[in-house]
Amino acid sequence: DLGRTLGCGAHLSALRRTAIGAFGIEQAITPDALEAASEPDQLLEPVDALIAVYPRLDLDEASGADLMLGREVPAEGEPGLVRLYSAERFIGLGERRADGRIVSRRLIATGQGE
Repeated sequence: DLGRTLGCGAHLSALRRTAIGAFGIEQAITPDALEAASEPDQLLEPVDALIAVYPRLDLDEASGADLMLGREVPAEGEPGLVRLYSAERFIGLGERRADGRIVSRRLIATGQGE
């Protein structure tokens, strides 16, 4: 885009991501370090860490199950995106609408009995 704007052409010879959201390169872990770790899970952030900027909404198990089936559920509060939890477990990202209902946006499928 820059080369087109300047009228001279351009290309990219390297690209390095130094941050994404609240995470910087200093928090990165190499694949080799992860493989060498005796407890690799201790080095990883929780799955909901990237969306921690959104408010947390705890649902009862029935409401969580309804959302997982694509149903809307009631929930009071300000409209906007929310992190969804059911039975203390992160289930995904939802949107609280002005009509007081939650709709799912991105859910994490879980296996039976987990």
